[in-house]
Order: sequence, then C-alpha cells, then structure tokens
Amino acid sequence: MNENQLQQSIYLWYQNTYVIKDKRCMILSIPNGGLRDKMTAVTMKATGLYKGAADLLVVFKGWVGFVELKTEVGIQSPEQRQFEAHCIEAGIPYRLVRTLAEFQQLILTLDAER
Repeated sequence: MNENQLQQSIYLWYQNTYVIKDKRCMILSIPNGGLRDKMTAVTMKATGLYKGAADLLVVFKGWVGFVELKTEVGIQSPEQRQFEAHCIEAGIPYRLVRTLAEFQQLILTLDAER
C-alpha cells in the first residue's frame, strides 16, 4: 500500500466511524506534496505552506494532533523531522503512523482516555 492509499483508507475509516457521528471529530488533509506549476508553488508558499508539515490534522473529542503517514519502509524527510521537532517543542501532539490498524489503535487509545 502506498501513502496515498493509506491516507485514503484512514480518511474513510475515520470519517465513517467518527466524523459523521460526532461533531467533536474532524480530519483534514494538508496538501504539502505533489507537483505544481511555479506560480501555484509561489502562491502556496506566500499563503502559509509549511514544508514538511504532516499529512493530516486530526481532531478527536478535544485532542488535536498532526499525523504523518509513511509506508512500512518509508522514512521522514529532513523537513518532516524538523516539523515533528517544532510540534514537540510547541507541545502539539505528533504521531507517525504506518498502517490503518496503527491509526485505529491511536484513536481507540484516545477514546479510552476520554
């Protein structure tokens, strides 16, 4: 499974399991990657693009955190590691997730804590 497929499976599971049933839950993608023409890239940078930002912003019943998605063998880029460090320094939850099951476990753990 590639990262796009992983993100789609996580989005669909979370959306269908939590978001449609509970207004305290949200999941947002952060479109940081992909090929763009030069003008679009300039506009995105000028309007807040954060190189290395995580793939998802997840809200779960008061918990808000960033989730970076990687395949089983994927590694974070230096910019992604810098974003993670910035989150940690700012006290913002950050998780690296490699499978749908790992994301589901994160949500179930958060649910048990609430």
